[in-house]
Amino acid sequence: MKACIELMRVAKSGYIETPSLIWETLFGRHFHKWVVKKDKGILVFKKKKIEPNTFDGDLLHREIPVFKKMFNENKDIFSVRFHWENNFKIQCIKYG
Repeated sequence: MKACIELMRVAKSGYIETPSLIWETLFGRHFHKWVVKKDKGILVFKKKKIEPNTFDGDLLHREIPVFKKMFNENKDIFSVRFHWENNFKIQCIKYG
């Protein structure tokens, strides 16, 4: 969130891309602390509960061609893409 404030301070426009909730469910990394979504032009950061991921999306992506193809052809499902100009709103949700 501090990074977003700094982006708006130093730039007039930009582009932010983060993993989506679906990506985090399939491939989640323990060091990702937040899940991000767009909601009516607001970037919403939700604190991630770090839980063991028993689903191995990396294995599927690496070894199942149809899964890799589906992933590569549907990037909008797996990432949050956010173009901004001048400034943007951010919201933080600790848990819930």
